[in-house]
Amino acid sequence: MKCEKYEEELGYCTALLAAEGNQKESDFMAKNKVLQEYKMIDEQNNVLYKGKVAKAVSSVDSILLTQLIFSGHLKLLDDEEMLALLSCMIYNIRASK
Repeated sequence: MKCEKYEEELGYCTALLAAEGNQKESDFMAKNKVLQEYKMIDEQNNVLYKGKVAKAVSSVDSILLTQLIFSGHLKLLDDEEMLALLSCMIYNIRASK
């Protein structure tokens, strides 16, 4: 009787862990797809140069900032506009800490 209860509980726990594992795996795969789309990792999940730059920028806006740098959009801004944009990102980093 006790053994059946434990086996049932073990089966429940195993099923729960499998479900959580599948959810985490699908989240992981979705994040990798985004990083591949932005050319930060390749198909084998190796970090590319652009990904290394994003990793060096320690903020929530790292992907956005890296995209701006590599896309050439920052070249279209004059010095004052670029300074304002980067100041906003630095302010967000300090405010979040």
